[in-house]
Amino acid sequence: MEKNKTGKYFKYAIGEIILVVIGILIALSINNWNQKLVSKDKAYSFLNQINKDLSLDLIYYKYMINKSSDYILIFDEFGKSKTENDSLLVKLGSIITNNSDSRDFGPSYRSFVNSGDIDLIEDKEFLSSLQVYYSIRTEKLNNMTDYQKNFNIHNIEGRLVETLDMEPDGSYSLESLRKEMKSGSLRSMANWQNNVHKYRIQIMESCQKVAQELQQRINDLEITKG
Repeated sequence: MEKNKTGKYFKYAIGEIILVVIGILIALSINNWNQKLVSKDKAYSFLNQINKDLSLDLIYYKYMINKSSDYILIFDEFGKSKTENDSLLVKLGSIITNNSDSRDFGPSYRSFVNSGDIDLIEDKEFLSSLQVYYSIRTEKLNNMTDYQKNFNIHNIEGRLVETLDMEPDGSYSLESLRKEMKSGSLRSMANWQNNVHKYRIQIMESCQKVAQELQQRINDLEITKG
């Protein structure tokens, strides 16, 4: 101080403080950047799992649509037939009580939601579409599937077990199928099943289209990430 160095020391201290502050800000910036990278990688990891679920959904839709379409061909043929056709009756007897089970859609999506990290996805429109797909569209399909199964068990399968004779291989006997057809109830059951399968196909085709669109959105996000 005797040599008038107070000003120099003061400037030096200010400079040191500024350097420390700048260092802290840089460290915080790097840390935030690293956190964003980790969060983004975590989000894309979840999206990758959801994409795999959607691929399995599409396989399921294709299989079930083809299966229902095969049934509809038989139901339509039976509905148009005005004469007794033993071959057609046997085909009808083999599918008239067939049921489908509801499917567990979206396990990866539920895991993503339950993790609390769903907000890591910045595309809110995509998230909304994803939510509608899993909570409304696939739920509608499962509800329809369960309804058909319960109706079959209580109103078709239960009735036929009481009225039709069974062959050793578990199929319905042709003679008893003929009797049931003459009563008119078999044609009514086939008509109900036919309409339900056609409606389920409409739902599945709608779900199929949305699943494909969601996959494309995920692929677009993958391309633009980083």
